[in-house]
Formats: sequence, C-alpha cells, structure tokens
Amino acid sequence: MADLKDMMEKLSDENKARAERYMKKLLTLQRAERRLNGETETAINRVEKIDVQLAKDLRGKGLRCSFCGKHQDDIKRMIAGPGAYICNECVALCQEIIEEKE
Repeated sequence: MADLKDMMEKLSDENKARAERYMKKLLTLQRAERRLNGETETAINRVEKIDVQLAKDLRGKGLRCSFCGKHQDDIKRMIAGPGAYICNECVALCQEIIEEKE
C-alpha cells in the first residue's frame, strides 16, 4: 500500500483524480462482488435444503410412473422429467405407437 501512495504522489493532478475514481469504482465492484457472493451462497443453501427435503419425500413414498401408475419397485427403469416420471414399459409402448404410425 505504501508503494501505491508513493506512486499517487508522483502523478499529476489529473491523473490523481483518474486514479481516485478508478479506486472508488474498484472498491464499489469489490463490495458488490462480496454482496453477490453472499446472495449466491444463500440461494445455494436454500436449493440444497429443498433438494434434501425432496429426496427424503421421494425415498419415503417411492416413485410412480405418471402414465401407468406403477411403482418404481415393479418396473426395471424409471425416467424422471420436470415433475413427471415414465417407466421403461410406457416408453416401450410409446415407441410401438410411433413405429405403427410411420
């Protein structure tokens, strides 16, 4: 920091003003970065808590196919989508239907 002060003293008045504006902007950006990092950390913590709760709910109830209603233990594979699940048997049926239409 002493080196910075020495450099500042050697600058012209115009350059000193520019350097001061730069330093103020830099400090403002650093404060904003710290604030955003804190907000990001808070958001991540909230999402992790929601994920933990969702995982507990799903483990307790098990998954069911949104199309046929079969439980995950009654089929070979379950594919998850946003708010919906489909079992391998329904996927196979869909594939058959598509192939028939072609």
